[in-house]
Amino acid sequence: MPEELVRRLGGSGELQQRGAFARVIPLRSGGALLQASETLAGYTDDAMRKVFEALAPVLPPGEPTPDPAYPEVRFVPQDPGSLLHSA
Repeated sequence: MPEELVRRLGGSGELQQRGAFARVIPLRSGGALLQASETLAGYTDDAMRKVFEALAPVLPPGEPTPDPAYPEVRFVPQDPGSLLHSA
C-alpha cells in the first residue's frame, strides 16, 4: 500500500491494531506491505471482509462488479462508502 494511503488510514501501527492483517510490514518508502492471512487457506471470506472493512476509507466508491474474464476472483460485493455512512 502506498504511503499516502497508509497515512490516511493512521499509519502502519494503526493498520496492525485493526486486527485485519496477519502482518503489516512498514516499507522505507513510507508505504506498507499488508498480509491478510498467514496462509492462502487462511484467506477466508471472514478474513476478506475484515480487510475490506479496514481499507474501506481509501477504497474507490461504488459496488464492485465481477469480471467475467476472471470468475475466480473473490471480492466483497458492497460499496465501501456504505460502511462509512453507517458508522
